Amino acid sequence: MDPEKKLKDLGLKLPNPPNPVANYVPYVQTNNLIFLSGCGPAKDTKIQGKIGKDLNTEEGYKIAKLVGLNLIARLKDSIGDLKNLKEIIKLLTMVNASYDFKNHSKVANGCSDLLVEVFGEKAKHTRSAIGLNSLPNNIPVEIEMIVKI
Repeated sequence: MDPEKKLKDLGLKLPNPPNPVANYVPYVQTNNLIFLSGCGPAKDTKIQGKIGKDLNTEEGYKIAKLVGLNLIARLKDSIGDLKNLKEIIKLLTMVNASYDFKNHSKVANGCSDLLVEVFGEKAKHTRSAIGLNSLPNNIPVEIEMIVKI
């Protein structure tokens, strides 16, 4: 399976990999593992707000999918050819949520579903989805990823 062809077939285009917005690196490789720093939606968009207050679950799902594209772009930057991916190990999805929001995992599915569509079975991963009181710049979703190459 060619992930770049799959992206094209899905009508998706990878954005430029997001640059860090503070004093950290976008990824670190240790042996055959790559730890990708958390990504939010593209910084040239003004997507902001709390899921459950300013945005609904469906909008959160779409935002998590956008974050997934940013993670794939960052992954490509780190490994060159997306075919070098062996498996996705873990996602941590952080949702900027209202105090009474309960559908964190449904938001996280936006990224998880995209990764499985693009990479197939090797993208099935462990995952945590948590709600937070805030995220940097009031972004609705931030996701970090660990992959094996």
